[in-house]
Amino acid sequence: TQFLDSHSTTEVARYLNDLGHRTKSGKLWNKRSIQHILQNPLYIGYVKWGTTLHIGLHQPLISEKQFQEIQAVFKANRRVGKASTTGALLQKLLWCCCGHPMTPSHSLNRQRVRYYYYRCTSTQTSEKGKSTCLLKYVPMQATEILIMTSLTSLSKTILFQTIENKALKYNQGIELETQEIKSQITILQKQLDSLKHRQDMFLDSLVSGALSTVERKAITKRLEELEIEEKTIKKTISKTDFDLTQKRGEQIDWIGFKQILITFKEDFSEASQKEVLSFLSLHLTKITLYPDKILFHFKKLPWPVEVPKEIIQKNTS
Repeated sequence: TQFLDSHSTTEVARYLNDLGHRTKSGKLWNKRSIQHILQNPLYIGYVKWGTTLHIGLHQPLISEKQFQEIQAVFKANRRVGKASTTGALLQKLLWCCCGHPMTPSHSLNRQRVRYYYYRCTSTQTSEKGKSTCLLKYVPMQATEILIMTSLTSLSKTILFQTIENKALKYNQGIELETQEIKSQITILQKQLDSLKHRQDMFLDSLVSGALSTVERKAITKRLEELEIEEKTIKKTISKTDFDLTQKRGEQIDWIGFKQILITFKEDFSEASQKEVLSFLSLHLTKITLYPDKILFHFKKLPWPVEVPKEIIQKNTS
């Protein structure tokens, strides 16, 4: 969580060192050691064999969703450096309603002044004048203002209430699934307890009973079978525990999500282009532009958030 808050391995290393924590070898933490840990799939329950990842028997310390959020921060930090040189806020994020990405472009008007716009790539792949796209070209500055206005409007009650209601309903479904998984674990644990009880009974009979050689061999064989069964049940419990951790990680922190939107709205007016790019890369997978609405595809939500243009215009007029 410290890294997800700061987005900086240097800050995490400083935080740990200030608290007096040290590495296993007793050295101070540095950004490289922090990054190595944060990118290690061991902490979500996997083990690496060669170049392939396999589910391990150990308990995951974090959910796969949290792990992917951490990797998204690293990816966003790399993308910001490249995207900030183009001057286009929506590069690699903006998509046209026809299903094609929109790329920044420019041309010269009659006064030889450079005009910047976003161009639907369907106009590049189809014959000249044959594209059926409804947008084709949109002015860069006006589109970016529209998108940013939409984002800053999402934290308002009139828009966020819909997101909240949907998130609560989604979380209720996740909670039902987690209860089912917990029930499976309870059943498996009872099976394991019963198996151990039978193992103890057989062991007691070996120690205290007057048994023939044939009987002893039969009990020993049964104990071996129970041991294999025990390992199978334990492996199934471990896998089910892993599934439980993953399922819990799918729940939406809608309060935290709203706080992200509120913070962006409060900071946007004074944010640098690099900071805006960082926010967009970190929290969004894409933005789909329609003539009458905008769809925001947030990484924290399993569905796109729709914002009708009339709502944006109403809240900004």
